[in-house]
Amino acid sequence: MRAIVADGFGDEDRLRIGQVPRPQCSPEQVLVKVSAVGMNRADILQRRGLYAPPAGESSILGLETAGEIVAVGESVAHLTVGQRVFGLVGGGAYSEYVAMDAQLAVPTPDSLSDIEAAAVIEAFVTAHETLVELGQVQAGERVLIRAAGSGIGTTTVQMAIYLGAEVFATTGSADKVQKIRQLGVSAVIHDQTQDLAANIMALTHEQGIDVIQDVIGAREVNLHLNLLRAGGRLVMLALMAGHRTDISLARLLTHHVQIKGFILRTRPLAEKRVMVQRFVTHWLPLLADKTLRPIIDTVFDMENVAAAHRYMAQNKNVGKIVLQSFS
Repeated sequence: MRAIVADGFGDEDRLRIGQVPRPQCSPEQVLVKVSAVGMNRADILQRRGLYAPPAGESSILGLETAGEIVAVGESVAHLTVGQRVFGLVGGGAYSEYVAMDAQLAVPTPDSLSDIEAAAVIEAFVTAHETLVELGQVQAGERVLIRAAGSGIGTTTVQMAIYLGAEVFATTGSADKVQKIRQLGVSAVIHDQTQDLAANIMALTHEQGIDVIQDVIGAREVNLHLNLLRAGGRLVMLALMAGHRTDISLARLLTHHVQIKGFILRTRPLAEKRVMVQRFVTHWLPLLADKTLRPIIDTVFDMENVAAAHRYMAQNKNVGKIVLQSFS
């Protein structure tokens, strides 16, 4: 079968179409003919040699996909050949076929296209886990979402608003401010030209924030701790600006704030299954009836994967970037 392979680690020009063996599904898996693939920043990091796939997973890029089941493992009773699904994989989605754990495969609602479905699972599972399970957000609380123009950011914005939170967002691009504002946030702060701390404290009448979803990391951690109200939660899911810094632990004691972390890809399969089920219970019905939606910025053909990686690296997108499978 065709797949995107790389001639060693490096820039996007190392990516090319190659021939690889078609995967076989184990008793607890389904084999999916790929229709569309949601891109994630992890794809770029893996291509550069900075994010190895977990042991036993495919070295082919791609962590989420949508398509049609073409084979079913002997232990799978709830899914059938010909059924449209979307879901998580540990790798291998940049290909014509991918094997997927059956409990990570979600039947695609008729109201969602495969391109839309491919943009859902990573963002919605991550948003739920960081906002609800770890952030423990409550209606009426204030939430700050950093890099809100990303696929996860645009999803978390929608989710937090639906849950009744007051949402503040940041972006590093002036071009994204209006698009993020249209999602319904209370304020968007362009953090390259505006003082984040001063703006947040003014907007919250000096009260601060209850939950911060952060992808920046070390450079901003002290700022974030100082923005949190007593009992606030800082949830970190990426470290784009470093992983080492000095912090004052006194803030954790005097204000009872918490720092929590989340990465989806490296979690054990059993935990991923639980997370996907939480998504199905809480959010799939709201996607099916269009209450919430995946925000899609751009769709690239798989043959133009290098251009898609280049575009993501430029941070131009508001929402997800999706690859349409081989023509």
